[in-house]
Amino acid sequence: MKKLIAILGMAVALTTVYAQNYTGSSQPKGTVKTHQAAQMDRLLAKGTPQAPSNTDNTLIVSGFRVQLYSSNNAHKAKKDALNLEKDLQVAYPNQQIYVSYQAPFWKVRIGDFSSYFEALAFSRKLKDQFPQYSDEIYIIKEDVVSVSKF
Repeated sequence: MKKLIAILGMAVALTTVYAQNYTGSSQPKGTVKTHQAAQMDRLLAKGTPQAPSNTDNTLIVSGFRVQLYSSNNAHKAKKDALNLEKDLQVAYPNQQIYVSYQAPFWKVRIGDFSSYFEALAFSRKLKDQFPQYSDEIYIIKEDVVSVSKF
């Protein structure tokens, strides 16, 4: 997106310089018309890009989650992931739980932590409560974590 805006800006600047040099004066003698999609006007009007936001009054930021499970066992991975999700919902009803399928892996992640150390402290609780997954528990840096705006 930034590259596109930069390229468009350079194209306009070069056109202006060319027009000034061609006419021999600082005032262009012709008319330049541009035809572009309305979406391009909206993108250019935005100016500097900001962090994406949702319509439900949240801001998308970088953060951390704790991954408890990842398996590509075609016969039982989905069932195990969904069972673990139920167990986590009972144990931690205030935490977001994310079950995803990224072929060929089923993954279970929990939490929306703003710092690595919050996620680390929570992962230690999980290792105590779910010792059968202790070898698989680790912290994942996620590109997006929703937090309420101030």
